[in-house]
Amino acid sequence: ASARDEAPTDDPGHRPETSDTWLQLYSSGTTGHPKGVLITYGNLAAFLAAGVGTNQFFADSVSMVALPIFHIGGTGWAMQALANGLPIVVMRDLVPAQALRLVERYRVTHTLWVPTMIQMMLDCDESADVSSMRFIMYGASPITDALLISAIQRFGKIFVG
Repeated sequence: ASARDEAPTDDPGHRPETSDTWLQLYSSGTTGHPKGVLITYGNLAAFLAAGVGTNQFFADSVSMVALPIFHIGGTGWAMQALANGLPIVVMRDLVPAQALRLVERYRVTHTLWVPTMIQMMLDCDESADVSSMRFIMYGASPITDALLISAIQRFGKIFVG
């Protein structure tokens, strides 16, 4: 029997303190070596609360996580969707044509892309139906006016930076 099968099934009832560590991610090391960054349950709660009015999720929303889960962008975006009870389409690697086909197949409504990813989507020849998209958050680096205008022409006035 596996350890999973031998484990008790009752809820131990543990409730973490806001100062308890929820997750440890690593910085990019821009000022030296990468460092472990401890994210507490309090940090998570504040982050989730901040997204309540911003992300415009509805009961029928479907979220795409195309950023790496080892980074706060991917993990944070996934947690926002999970906290709202949404289905998530998770990509292992960003392949633009595949991402656009997944938007069409699963009727994705929300995602978080960095400007480089937006440019990759625009450069892609895939003709997928992206009309389900209602909200694209972008960040992590500046976006040029030209890129944002082109993105709006392709996806609509659904960008939040």
